[in-house]
Amino acid sequence: GVGFGLGGSVVTDIIAGQQPGSEGTFSWGGLASTFFWMDPEEEIIAIQATQLMPSSTYPMRQQFQQLVYAAIAVRDAILMLTAECGVGKTISAEQAARAVSEENFQRVLKDVRAEAVRLAKVGTITIYRKGKPVDPDTFKGVYRLGLPQG
Repeated sequence: GVGFGLGGSVVTDIIAGQQPGSEGTFSWGGLASTFFWMDPEEEIIAIQATQLMPSSTYPMRQQFQQLVYAAIAVRDAILMLTAECGVGKTISAEQAARAVSEENFQRVLKDVRAEAVRLAKVGTITIYRKGKPVDPDTFKGVYRLGLPQG
């Protein structure tokens, strides 16, 4: 469930709370659909500043959290699969997408590409096309993901 105090709410049980996140996540919502949360386990601090009243007009809080945690699942899938295959071997974008959602993997493919570009720009992974590293900003077509060489 969720416990409430003077300064906000704290998730005490993920399953009973029926929301994404980790136990210990602290949050609070304000006027005009504003919202923030901090998840110490995932190292997330998120702030949503909107001007929509009443707050129940549109479920932005839930959608915002779901999108953030979905991005973490994509990152984790890419990192896990590339680590498992090791240096010199690659995975397909479809493999990463299926690791996140077997049933809806096609919807996840664009998220895999976006996260792969972010990870490649910081040097965590390399994007390959036809077996050769490519520029994460300009590559087109079918690609694979792997750990950086050497």
